[in-house]
Amino acid sequence: MRIDTVNVLLEALPYIKEFYGKTFVIKFGGSAMKEEKAKKAFIQDIILLKYTGIKPV
Repeated sequence: MRIDTVNVLLEALPYIKEFYGKTFVIKFGGSAMKEEKAKKAFIQDIILLKYTGIKPV
């Protein structure tokens, strides 16, 4: 794992603790649906939320 990735995770840790087990309602649409790169980034973000114990719907 790269050091910048570790730093991002350390910064996010308080938020992960705060929102662990919570449900997030997420809208996906508009221009994000048209760009393949944006779709992939969105999917990766959703996976990260699930791995950290947040429930995206």
